[in-house]
Amino acid sequence: MTVILGFLSPFLPYIIAGLAALIGGTGYVWNAKRKAKNEGIAEQQAKEAQANAKNLQDIQNAAAARPVGGVSDDPNNRDRP
Repeated sequence: MTVILGFLSPFLPYIIAGLAALIGGTGYVWNAKRKAKNEGIAEQQAKEAQANAKNLQDIQNAAAARPVGGVSDDPNNRDRP
């Protein structure tokens, strides 16, 4: 054990720095992936909300539709007397 430690002692700071960089880099990549995923989810939810708002507006417009006149007022009515 002391032979291995004696051999690695000059490289110990580099090994520790490498491990720290590996752990830090992994955390950075994980955070970036999580952030991108959350942004994608938020973007999809915004699209769905916009589509739902449009559907609701179409439904409200259809509910408010009233006939303008009768069949006899239709210029394309072929059953005119």
